[in-house]
Amino acid sequence: MINQETADYLLNLEKKFKNTTKIDIWAPWDKWTEEIISKDEKELFLLDYNHKKIEFKNYTINNRYRTTIILFRIDIGWRHINPDWKILNESHVHLYKEWFWDKWAYPISKFNISKDDDITEVFSKVLDFLHIEKLNAIQPNLS
Repeated sequence: MINQETADYLLNLEKKFKNTTKIDIWAPWDKWTEEIISKDEKELFLLDYNHKKIEFKNYTINNRYRTTIILFRIDIGWRHINPDWKILNESHVHLYKEWFWDKWAYPISKFNISKDDDITEVFSKVLDFLHIEKLNAIQPNLS
């Protein structure tokens, strides 16, 4: 576990993709993990994409630190129940919260993301929020 100050620091670090030159997104059943490094190259993160179902609107993007600490996760097309039993019947974002890990979720609207945004718009906004330098070759893979 990390404290909240460290989590906030890690979320706000400027980052970049370690090796990737091209990212394909959108294909049903697609799943990948890319290494992300801080610009000073002292911290390593993992960015996961998981499009679990054939339903085009359900997918997850995850940002992990030290392999298992989820700092950020966006779930599009899923519902969630917070630790206080409040239900989010909509797409949502999880942020690391000390003692609760990634158990708290917030509506995507708090992150300037709309339910009408397509996958490339959501991915771009996630990269902005996580301070990850964008690649020029992020594109939907419709095959």
